[in-house]
Amino acid sequence: MSAFVQRIGETKGLERVGLEAIAFLLALLLLRFLVIRLVTSRSIDIQDLRRPSLAWVFLLAPLVAMQRGASVFPGQSALVSVVAILLTLSITIRTARAVGRVSPQLLRRLDADVAVTGLARLLLQSAVIVAGALVLLQTLGVAVTPLLTALGVGGLAVALALQDTLSNLFAGVHILMEKPFSPNDFIRLHSGLEGWVQDINWRTTRIRTRTQNLVVIPNREIAGSTLLNISMPKSQLRMETTVGVDYASDPVKVQAVLEDVSAVVMANTEGALTLPAPEIHFARFGAYSLDFTIRFYISAYQLQEPILGALHTAIHRRFREEGISIPFPIRTLRGLEHLQPS
Repeated sequence: MSAFVQRIGETKGLERVGLEAIAFLLALLLLRFLVIRLVTSRSIDIQDLRRPSLAWVFLLAPLVAMQRGASVFPGQSALVSVVAILLTLSITIRTARAVGRVSPQLLRRLDADVAVTGLARLLLQSAVIVAGALVLLQTLGVAVTPLLTALGVGGLAVALALQDTLSNLFAGVHILMEKPFSPNDFIRLHSGLEGWVQDINWRTTRIRTRTQNLVVIPNREIAGSTLLNISMPKSQLRMETTVGVDYASDPVKVQAVLEDVSAVVMANTEGALTLPAPEIHFARFGAYSLDFTIRFYISAYQLQEPILGALHTAIHRRFREEGISIPFPIRTLRGLEHLQPS
């Protein structure tokens, strides 16, 4: 190895450039191997970057060697600039595309407390593109600092012209950071709209309603609205229903029947939870019935209607078998006995 380095120091011209290119190639191949090994060990799939990265290494090695050495053939400087521009564009575009695809694994490995949404992917891809653009400008010989200053001054006018768009963008970023909800959560807005969050984009949030319609809402309206996230802090939900029986019924017997029916329904209905166990309480003396409250747990909000239907059906059948009556709404009038029909 030392002899190879000594030989590079002794050679000049095209031979020196060639030897340096070989040295850079070996170093970059080793670096590429280590990076791929590290990334794949963290379960991040970069298969679509394996072949392009190999081509980048074989282009970058002679490029760096020619930049370091003196000009050895006419047009060397122009060739280096063209190759550097094409290489920068290729690396930026391919990397941005790969980052967008592996953003779920990337955010999980970074332990970032950010939901994997369209906006999160856009922000990651934008960071890669901005970095590539800065490198490209440096390659072209453009002074970046004055350009950034000019863009900062001109950005004020752009911000005023795009006020609504930017407010939605920053509202989307605020939602990603605060995480009041994530994709697939079931939410209910103050307006009464409810449904599953499909995605959070740079301008809008998409909600799929229970009727399978898609509602698109600007991010700033979501951020400024009071909402109920039914999926948080956990998806399981406590439900409650009331059953009224005739005043002639035995409350102890009714409670025992309801406990038995509820346990059977919870054990045999998809989405119903047996733990915590259903709770039955003699709630109150109603206007025309003895009212019992049944509290039980389900695994997801959207399953409440089929589970309630199964429970009500089972209760009605069992009451008929046990001779327990569910009364109609009635009013008993007293003190009219002395009235005679005219």
